[in-house]
Amino acid sequence: MNEKDLARNILTNVFPEECRTVGPNSLNDLLSGDVTIVPPEEGRPFPLMEVFEFLKEAAQFIIAAYSVYKILRDQFGRKPTLRELKQETAKQAKRGSLSDKQIENLLKEIQKLD
Repeated sequence: MNEKDLARNILTNVFPEECRTVGPNSLNDLLSGDVTIVPPEEGRPFPLMEVFEFLKEAAQFIIAAYSVYKILRDQFGRKPTLRELKQETAKQAKRGSLSDKQIENLLKEIQKLD
């Protein structure tokens, strides 16, 4: 599974409402890196922009955390525990605006992959 599919699957499992809000085409664009999130020059900020930014941060975290997961798995010869994964991703993965609970949910999904 490539990184884009991995991120899409985990995002839709953990954040289904947010993914439905932006729609599948926009989510694909976001995961392809084809989207630049720019606030409007006039008027009020559009709330959907916050959802795009949140999903972009979550996708970047997923990709980085999965890399950490694979390194730890290879290093330990077993799946890393949630605690080990949390500790290492705290050092190496940018969390953005993700809460501790959201990060935990994402890491649990990553652990299910193998």
